[in-house]
Amino acid sequence: MISTSLVGAISLAAVVALAALIGGGAAAGSAGMVGGAVLVLFLISLGLFALTQHRRPEWGPAVLLASLLVKVLLIGGLLLTVPIPQWLDTAWTAVAVVVVLFVWQAMLVRGVWRMRVPVE
Repeated sequence: MISTSLVGAISLAAVVALAALIGGGAAAGSAGMVGGAVLVLFLISLGLFALTQHRRPEWGPAVLLASLLVKVLLIGGLLLTVPIPQWLDTAWTAVAVVVVLFVWQAMLVRGVWRMRVPVE
């Protein structure tokens, strides 16, 4: 779990640094704020997964899948209902979200794959 969190934070920091170098402070702020929000959502699902692993280990993958569905619905609902602020750099925001999302999911798949818990 710690390696997943650490890799997610490192990937976000790399995107923010790249955004600062290429796009300036506004781009870095946009990438950091929205990427950080995505990171927090993933940390919540990772916490739920850890709690599940202590009580019912066989439910772990199902909890991860359910939390992913809730996150997608929540973010999709926010994108449809909340207007985009003028100061938000949408390109760097999208880059940060995509990078954090794919890196985090790859680390979760790797972690679940290595768990060796039988699925019934």
